[in-house]
Amino acid sequence: MKKSLKYLVKLLFVIILPVVVSVSSIYLVITNWEHTPVMVMVALGIITFLTLFNAFFYSAVLSNTKLLPAITFETGLVIGFCIAYDRNAMKPTVSIVIPFLLIEIQPKRK
Repeated sequence: MKKSLKYLVKLLFVIILPVVVSVSSIYLVITNWEHTPVMVMVALGIITFLTLFNAFFYSAVLSNTKLLPAITFETGLVIGFCIAYDRNAMKPTVSIVIPFLLIEIQPKRK
């Protein structure tokens, strides 16, 4: 439960919130360029800057919490398309094979 909460907090404050604030600020300024007062643009800039600063802070504080699984890429003489799942108890792996590339995704173990 504690790891799930840390994962959700990091996902919200490091990825979702900065993207939503940046995109909505840019959208508001671009769509109403002529009618937007300068103070509103300055306030949106400050809010966007503080949101990005907050994202860097949470990224540093929650540095042990990983958002993505371990992904490895290998090249080789492989021709074909395949998605495979290896049910190894120690390291379950999802493998994706495309021509000349093997991608292995290993989810985090709790």
